Amino acid sequence: MGEKSRFNSLTGLRGLCIFIIVLYHTLNLENINFTVGLTFIKQYGGYLGNYLFFMVSGFLIAYNYQERIRNREIDFKMFFLKRLIKLYPLYLITNLLALLITIQKNGISALNIKQLVLVLLMQTGGGLTDTYPYNFPTWFICTLLVCYVLYFFLAYLSKNKTQYYLFIMAGMVWGCILMKAGWNFPYCYRHDGEGFLNFCIGCALLELYLKMRNKDSAKILIGSLGILIITIILSYSVGMKNILGDVRLVFSIIICPIIIYWTLESNIWKKFLNVKPIAFLGRISVDVFFWHIVLQDIISIIELEQLGIQNYIIQYLIYLVLLVVVGTISYFIDEKKNDIYQNCEKHKLNEQKFNYSK
Repeated sequence: MGEKSRFNSLTGLRGLCIFIIVLYHTLNLENINFTVGLTFIKQYGGYLGNYLFFMVSGFLIAYNYQERIRNREIDFKMFFLKRLIKLYPLYLITNLLALLITIQKNGISALNIKQLVLVLLMQTGGGLTDTYPYNFPTWFICTLLVCYVLYFFLAYLSKNKTQYYLFIMAGMVWGCILMKAGWNFPYCYRHDGEGFLNFCIGCALLELYLKMRNKDSAKILIGSLGILIITIILSYSVGMKNILGDVRLVFSIIICPIIIYWTLESNIWKKFLNVKPIAFLGRISVDVFFWHIVLQDIISIIELEQLGIQNYIIQYLIYLVLLVVVGTISYFIDEKKNDIYQNCEKHKLNEQKFNYSK
């Protein structure tokens, strides 16, 4: 089985990550009678969903671009522009909608020009300021773009694999320092640390996985499952933060890497993640992420109770269905936009090859 086929399951995992984040941000446990499993998500869903998404992003970026960047087959402009074209339009639209909703609720005094400029420039959530954007979960996107920039130059400056490994390890250490230090300085905030650490762990996981792919995966799966079970037992007996001294490190160093390895090697888990609904959720996951808070705010303005829908569970199911619909429409619009970019990228690559051959 080729790597590209094997990595398809990561799309489904990305969908589950976003679903966990949606539940973490929007589900109100006080309004439902059963909370089995949901309590864990409400407590730790932010770590699990965000860190996994950072890691998967680092894993796939390293797989698709490491050699291309080191071999100078792609320049920074082309690399970054692709990321920006994919993310910025939805970032802009959802943040402006979130701002309009805020003004509708709190009046025009809620508009701060300086904050608006910083949000439009994607300089919140770990950029020039650590305040949240209007669509607050999109701090993640601001930090992710910084991770992309960091990765490009780490790969670009690496003259060989050894230097590349050292740079990635340095990125992980720097991320840990920022998470712990709590500095109040541009691009050195806690959010940056969480992004750098987990993104670089994803890059390192790719290298480790490629070296281990011919090993006995069954033994590694059993061993990693044992570590995960021990971690769960310890988290209930002594508290998760006492395992490594920090809940965030437990997810970054133990839980999320094991989940990614299982996603790549466990046939049962891969089959589940490649089931069409899960795989499709993975494909629309970025769009769902952008819209989930904005759509919730819009629905709260409509007030479903006045439409005769009193049951919270039914209200929440309606919200989830609408979210999938909006995410699907947004996804297909994005696909057309990305097709246009892909054609431009191919044209530029062909132009470069022609110039080299002259």
